[in-house]
Parts: sequence; structure tokens; C-alpha cells
Amino acid sequence: VTVADGDGSPVSWNYRVTVTGADDAPTLAAVTAGTIAEVDQSATTTDGGLGGALAGADVDGETLTYGIDGGTAGTGAAAGTVSKAGSYGTLTVTTSTGTYAFTKNTSAIEALDAGETVTDTFTMTVGDGDGALVTQSYTVTVTGAEDPATQLAFVTQPSSGVAGVMMNPSVTVEVRDQYGNRVTTSTSSVSLVLGNNISSATLTGGASVNAVAGVATFGGLSVDKPGIGYTLTAA
Repeated sequence: VTVADGDGSPVSWNYRVTVTGADDAPTLAAVTAGTIAEVDQSATTTDGGLGGALAGADVDGETLTYGIDGGTAGTGAAAGTVSKAGSYGTLTVTTSTGTYAFTKNTSAIEALDAGETVTDTFTMTVGDGDGALVTQSYTVTVTGAEDPATQLAFVTQPSSGVAGVMMNPSVTVEVRDQYGNRVTTSTSSVSLVLGNNISSATLTGGASVNAVAGVATFGGLSVDKPGIGYTLTAA
């Protein structure tokens, strides 16, 4: 800085600005949500957003480390990763690059029925080695659907009764998928026969009935001979 009065040499002084650095927290961009939708009457799903790369940045140029809150560090072939299991899959993040992938738990997803929607939520992290971790949530939404019918199950069991008289209440049979869920869209044909026929009796009313919303109802069942130990078989 100089000052002059127009005569002689200017007078000068130095002006010094001191800048002291400090650590800046890294940033982490929002993570695109994942989706898994079961395909109706199928063991397949339609998926989106189940993998990608976390976008972290640090103005100080420090090395960033990515992770999952509450996750477990990988060992052996999985070294350099961290994973955490949810109810419907496992999330894995590569600590050095931020790449991530959600691996589906197929059995848990297929066990969902139509109309059921559930979520797995994880907290992604990034740190520069100084200060607190920076976080973003990652949510995977799973939507269930009807699975193919694989089995029949008696809902209302046959009761004791009198030979030749209709059983009461009516016997009902559900059409179910492999996980025991009723297939509400099923109109399959269901019939009943005597399994253990101890008296060589004749069953009346067991002819084929089309299921309604996955339930077949037999309202006129009777056996023409008395006996103890009869069983019914649905097919």
C-alpha cells in the first residue's frame, strides 16, 4: 500500500492477509430409490434402481470412503466392500468407489401376495477421514403379486354327520401358491373324492366346482354309508 503527496518518492507499507484452512465436509448426492415388482402369475420381477455408484465429492481433494451405516465389512474375496442385509435383499457397497448393488432375497419377495407393498431402507455413508460421516437414505420398494397356483388346502373341514345327509357346514378348499397364499384370481376346477373309504361308500356332491376368488365351495356333500375314519382328497 502506498501514499504520496506529489513530491518525492511514495511511502509504502505491506498489507498481509493470512488464510487458515480447515476441513470441509464431503458431500453425497441423493441416491435413486430402487423398485422390485412381482410379475403376476410368475416367479419373475420387474426391477429398477438396484445398483449404481454413489456420487461423493470433497472440495479439499481428500480420499473418500463409502459405506453403509450398520454394515459389515467384507473379508476374503469380498474385502473392500461392506454389506447389510434387509428383509428382502442384501445391499453391498464398494468402499473405494461407491459402487453399490442390491441382491434380491427371492423367497421373501415371492412370498408377498397381491396388494402387499413393503420397503427395505438403508443409510449410505461417505467420509473423508475427518469429522462426521455424511449420509443419504436408499430405499427399495417391493410390490407383491399373485404367484402361480401349486397346491390345494381345506379351509373348512368336513364334519361328523349322518349317512345320506348333507354335511354342514359346507366344505371349502383354497387354491394356494407355493408359499401358502390364496391365489385370489384363480377360477380353477376343484373336485373331491373319498380318500380313506372304509365302507366302500359313495360320495355325493364332490364333482368339479370352479373356484371363486381362489375358493371352491362344496355345499351338497354326503356319504351314503356310515363309518368312522373317512377322509376327503381334493384335486
